[in-house]
Amino acid sequence: MSYPFLMRHPNRIAAVVQRPSPGKPLQPGELPQTAHAAIFPDVTVFNENDEEYHRSQGYMGAGEMSDDYAFQEYPKWVDGVLVERSPHGDTPAARRGRPPKAKIEQAA
Repeated sequence: MSYPFLMRHPNRIAAVVQRPSPGKPLQPGELPQTAHAAIFPDVTVFNENDEEYHRSQGYMGAGEMSDDYAFQEYPKWVDGVLVERSPHGDTPAARRGRPPKAKIEQAA
């Protein structure tokens, strides 16, 4: 592994900046936010000791997935029909819905 590189925790929560600034009224539809620090912020590791420590804390390198990650095949669009996994088994159940935007093909 070449150093330095970035590691990210799967439970990372980004910091929230206080908005709006004091004395500025809220805009219509805007909700007040409370500022908070980042939880499990990204870290840069510079050597094997740093990497070992942060892995013990649950951090992972770029492109790695946790052991409990499960690929979810459904729901998905197939020929303009939204296909979902049936609650009665592994057979997909289809329902009509709004299909994704079609690609525009240019005439030659």
